[in-house]
Amino acid sequence: MHYIKLLFLNFGLLLNFSIYAQNTACFTINPNPYSTISGLNVFTKYIEVFGIKIFATPTVPDQDIKHCAAVMAEYLDNDEDGIANNPSIINEMVSRNASMIMFASDGSTNQSTFFNNYNGNWDFQDLYADETHPSGSSQFHGFDATLEEVLHLITHLGYSNLYPSVWGEYPGTQVSAAMDTARGGHFLSIPNSYPTAAWYHYNDNTCDYGCMITEYIYWSLTTFLGAQNYSGRCNEISIEWELCTPAQFQATDIYMHNLITDTTYRFATSIPDGNYCPSTSSIENRKAKDLEIQIIPNPSNSYIQILTNKPYHGQVSIHDITGKMIRNFKMSSNHKTINTKMYLPGIYFIKIGNQLTTTKFIIEP
Repeated sequence: MHYIKLLFLNFGLLLNFSIYAQNTACFTINPNPYSTISGLNVFTKYIEVFGIKIFATPTVPDQDIKHCAAVMAEYLDNDEDGIANNPSIINEMVSRNASMIMFASDGSTNQSTFFNNYNGNWDFQDLYADETHPSGSSQFHGFDATLEEVLHLITHLGYSNLYPSVWGEYPGTQVSAAMDTARGGHFLSIPNSYPTAAWYHYNDNTCDYGCMITEYIYWSLTTFLGAQNYSGRCNEISIEWELCTPAQFQATDIYMHNLITDTTYRFATSIPDGNYCPSTSSIENRKAKDLEIQIIPNPSNSYIQILTNKPYHGQVSIHDITGKMIRNFKMSSNHKTINTKMYLPGIYFIKIGNQLTTTKFIIEP
């Protein structure tokens, strides 16, 4: 385990899920915009997902960083409509500069350089290319660690901080009570042996009580979503976690099942498969939903201002009375000024995104 006022939860046990086809991950890899920060200069590849940063060194394959981005996006936008399930979780993570950092392998030169040179206060979770499998994991290829490590970042920095009495990673929270039940008692350190009734018996002495909770959330959610249920997996993970099917989890870990299915927290309800490419139209529809539009002055003979009741980032079009589009542009706030001097006098309509309704305005001579 690695710590520097960062989050490094490299716990070793990795997640497997069914074999999927090659990913469709609609992300563009950009140059690292933070290369001037000491330590971060080892990364050359960069993707941002809902403001959460993902860095990768040069030898990490492009498909691996895209896969990491897709899994992150799917956990946070599980219905894949381009809008986060729980925006407050994202705000919590972004405020702490939550970031994934990807290296070719554990112990690589770039990893050592980063650890030896970074001294800031961002929070990071590491992931390695040799444990990342974009097409899905299998008994033959090994487990895809992406589902585990990305989830660690989300729960440790997002849920734990946003809902401290429920998901806080320390004694006295609701999740700690659920974990104590799963472990057969309240153990601040690893016991010599767990009670026979326990179904969660993590035994890594480098993992403290808070770390145990992070791991417990991972096991619980991924089991509930069916990610642990494949041939050979139950026996493989039994030394740490005895529940491998959704039915076993629901029947056994009742307290935790109730927590992760509580819609207040908006956890994912399906396991990410690494395919994330929401359509532009679905994103625009959601962005434009519930917008109230005002045009002033109306009528006008020189300019108009388009005002919305909340910030809108998306397409806007102007149409004449026949329905013909005469202008298309983007808004990036809750107001936009348009010069109307080049338009003939008459009736016009403003359309926001793909809304069916339009707003009329008049240009006078």
